[in-house]
Amino acid sequence: MATDPISEYKYAGLRVTVFNNRMEIKPPGGVFAKKKMIIFRNIASLEIPPLLNCLDIYTNDGKKHRVSLKPTETKLLKEQIESLL
Repeated sequence: MATDPISEYKYAGLRVTVFNNRMEIKPPGGVFAKKKMIIFRNIASLEIPPLLNCLDIYTNDGKKHRVSLKPTETKLLKEQIESLL
């Protein structure tokens, strides 16, 4: 089913859920945290900045979304998104 998540990453209250066509980012903050959804066709580029443990996702509308996970999970997330683009 297309609505089933492929994978989920959790770190320090942050939850990133990857689907076939999008990813959802839920920051820490309980019910008051605003969930962001990024459609894969809107992603312009992905970058892991040097000396930082995060993934920068640049979208076609000029926005930057930063996701901080464990070092190994950051690389896995980047590879997984690139394979789905």
